[in-house]
Amino acid sequence: MCESCYKFVNVYSKPVKLLKLLKLVKRVKVDKLDILDKLGKLGKLDLLGLLSLLGLLGLLGLLGLLGLLGLLGLSDKSNKFNS
Repeated sequence: MCESCYKFVNVYSKPVKLLKLLKLVKRVKVDKLDILDKLGKLGKLDLLGLLSLLGLLGLLGLLGLLGLLGLLGLSDKSNKFNS
């Protein structure tokens, strides 16, 4: 067994240390749930903002696409007149 593995097993094989580690893991899980709950409360307001932002980006994308199609259409017409 490697030296770092041996130290890990030796340190965390004691029941007291293992209980402390389990308490730490439980506390981290609770903290994550609290954070997700707070984000969920804020998410109702942010969801409308996100949807409006996506809508604006979609409109800009459509305008850009129409502009590109218009430029392509103009370049095709100018090529037809030149030939």
